[in-house]
Amino acid sequence: MKFISIICAVIALSGCVSTGKVDTQALKYSSWQLRSINGQPLTQSQDASSESMQAIDIRFIDALQVNGFAGCNRFFGEGEIVDGQLIVKNLGMTRKYCGEDVAKVESQLINQLQIGVLLEVEANILTLKGKPEFTFVKQ
Repeated sequence: MKFISIICAVIALSGCVSTGKVDTQALKYSSWQLRSINGQPLTQSQDASSESMQAIDIRFIDALQVNGFAGCNRFFGEGEIVDGQLIVKNLGMTRKYCGEDVAKVESQLINQLQIGVLLEVEANILTLKGKPEFTFVKQ
């Protein structure tokens, strides 16, 4: 009987992972690094080796506090997941300027976080399903 209970629990848990649905517990204490925008892998000028744009990342800590690096500036706020969408309230950030290309990407990412963006998690991939679509890999 115990064995059957364990098997059922494993099946139930694996079913939750494969749905792609995201909740607070799925993100808490996780860190993600940007790998692609609209399915296009970051180019040499967009990745961490570039002087103009450093690696974009996002971290979720206790009580779904969100912080990260948007390419030139650091950001932080209070995350909430509503109907599968991440909304970051009280979002603040530093205010440096690193060029028009970097500013455009930062603006798109920050805008999605502020207005709400549909999330999808599959294996170690987190996708912000906005326009553009940002795909992160778990660190």
